[in-house]
Amino acid sequence: MKRDFSFLLLTIFVLGYLISCAPRPVGPVPVVVPLPVKSEMVSEDTLLRDARSALEARDDYRAYQLFGEYLSRFPNGARIPEVLMQRGMLAESFNDLDHASADYQRIISEYPHSIWAAESHLKMLAVLSRQQAYDKIIEKAPMALSAVQTPSKQIQVYQWLGDAYLAKENYPEAIFAYAKAYDLASSEAQASDELKTGINEKMESAVDPLDRADLESIVSRMDPGPAKGNLLFLLGNRLMAAEQYVDAQRVFSDFVETCPDDSRVMSVRETIADLENMAVGERTIGCLLPLTGPYSQFGLQALNGVEFALNQFTADDQNAPVRIIVKDTGADPQKALAAFWELANADVTAIIGPMVTAGLIAEKAQELGIPMIAMTQKDGVPQSGDYIFRNFITPRIQTSALADYAVNTLGVTRFAILYPAEKYGITFMHQFWDQAISHGGKLTKVEAYEPGQTDFADVIKKLIKRYKTPKAKDTQPVIDFEAIFIPDGSKEAGLLIPQLAFHDIRNVYLLGTNRWYSPALINMAKSFVQGGILPVGFFPDSVSPAVAEFVSRFENDFGQKPGFIEAVAYDTAMILFQVMGQPGMSYRSAIRDSLLSVSSYPGLTGLTTFREDGDVEKQIDLLKIIDDRFVELAR
Repeated sequence: MKRDFSFLLLTIFVLGYLISCAPRPVGPVPVVVPLPVKSEMVSEDTLLRDARSALEARDDYRAYQLFGEYLSRFPNGARIPEVLMQRGMLAESFNDLDHASADYQRIISEYPHSIWAAESHLKMLAVLSRQQAYDKIIEKAPMALSAVQTPSKQIQVYQWLGDAYLAKENYPEAIFAYAKAYDLASSEAQASDELKTGINEKMESAVDPLDRADLESIVSRMDPGPAKGNLLFLLGNRLMAAEQYVDAQRVFSDFVETCPDDSRVMSVRETIADLENMAVGERTIGCLLPLTGPYSQFGLQALNGVEFALNQFTADDQNAPVRIIVKDTGADPQKALAAFWELANADVTAIIGPMVTAGLIAEKAQELGIPMIAMTQKDGVPQSGDYIFRNFITPRIQTSALADYAVNTLGVTRFAILYPAEKYGITFMHQFWDQAISHGGKLTKVEAYEPGQTDFADVIKKLIKRYKTPKAKDTQPVIDFEAIFIPDGSKEAGLLIPQLAFHDIRNVYLLGTNRWYSPALINMAKSFVQGGILPVGFFPDSVSPAVAEFVSRFENDFGQKPGFIEAVAYDTAMILFQVMGQPGMSYRSAIRDSLLSVSSYPGLTGLTTFREDGDVEKQIDLLKIIDDRFVELAR
């Protein structure tokens, strides 16, 4: 029995020791039993002294309790603001932010003229920041700014305000707040470089989501100062990276004027000088065309179109003068490359062409930042870079126009394709297939024949299903398509199309490419090709007044009707002339940007738009064969 009692005493002692050595809890203030008070007559000073002694002894819970006791016993005490501040700080240390903010708010509301008022504003904002109460920070920061007088404290308030706006994704107001903080820090001799760097980094994080227009608007509303200088410098570099040199030069000039003593002024002046040297002087366009060799006919036709455009443009005295430098590329890549370097050394503003070897030249033009509009069907040329464009009729443009008209105007949904098994036919087969499906149609038959073939019986029979009824002696054909697309030349199509009718393929729409645009097709296929539909890049007999005037004037100057090459070269030159005549076209990058904005340009070769990748979209003409003529279809 005695042993059991001794063991009980030992257990109580160990538990008491463990409890006394336990670490101070972290979290909300625990519920505390009120301390016994020895005398109801204890004075304010005594109670306050006891609370301070508990603080010095690091007995924070006792101090918190004593400060609370003071507030209860002496509601009109002279030291209430101080006591509220001390208790609020203790509540913060316990992570009891609601009680802390309540004490700080009481000082602000009831004792706005006490020596503790300014500090209570800062403490309140610090607590709200920890609570991520951004709306309350935005609400209370203006009062805090009027309460605190020292720049160092105002810097902190503006940072909290900027943080709150940034968290709310109100980037302009965040920038304004950080800018105030930065300007104050820059004027404070005691402000560290680390502090200014931190504020500037926050300001840049608020700038990042903004586009150029928003940033320029903000900068224009800022007061002159170091922060505005930083934003001007940032905006100038952003414009340089985007190759928007006209605006970059203007912004950098503003920077030099706003911050003449900034350490970056010298380097910015050097950048401005470089920009002035980069600016294009005389408006000069280079032309790379095959004037000799196997493609010389096309090159000479294109040259006629460009020269005709130049004559028309310069005939108007209101237009700025333009000079053209023409270089022969032949069909030789090395000759074309040498011609390109001659134009580059002549500092041309932009280049028209080439028609052949466009891929090689496009790479070099992109490297030097020279805007170039190629006149070629070659795949991938516009994708060489953001300075490279294409203005030409392509398989995609032709097949899109055909599919759109067939599905949406004729009501066709089922198609067949009969194509030559060579590059041209395969390319158009794939393009039409894609376009037919994208417009809501479907392919029921796709067959190929050998180039040069003249008897198409076997391949045509593959397009037809046949069945025999019990009473019929012969099989009957079943045609499960409403239109057939034949991407071949006029003579080849002239041989093939009559054989379709011979093998019972009748009453279907005949669709072709611009290679059908030849009297040879009508002469060979005659009645069998009636109603055939084809796209063309340019139709000289168009009812369009602009086309009629162009054809008339061109015939008067050159003694012959213009074709597609002359017309597309004319359109290309006119687009460049008009772009270069706009204000602010001092840099090649500005010309590039203006070309990218070309939309629905009313060209002779159709409404012309440059896509983001520099390739062209055109609304081209469709023709229908009626009797012995090609007739323009209304679209």
